[in-house]
Amino acid sequence: MELYARCGIINHVPVLKNEYKTMLTLVGDDLHLDFKCATHKNAFYWWPYGGIALETDWRTKLRVRCDLLFRILLIMHYSNFA
Repeated sequence: MELYARCGIINHVPVLKNEYKTMLTLVGDDLHLDFKCATHKNAFYWWPYGGIALETDWRTKLRVRCDLLFRILLIMHYSNFA
């Protein structure tokens, strides 16, 4: 989503626009992130070694939330919707 936002195509592709709107519902007015990452080994989930993380590891919930919130805010910035 971040790369799509940087390219400026989120507004032009309905599927991406819907995903963007869904993503916005995860962030509250106080910037609290209401998102749970799967922790089961066989589940598909975001993790810090998949190339999307800023934190060196996600051993604490705070690191996970900060990392994901930063990405969402970055997507909002580049998408020109916010």
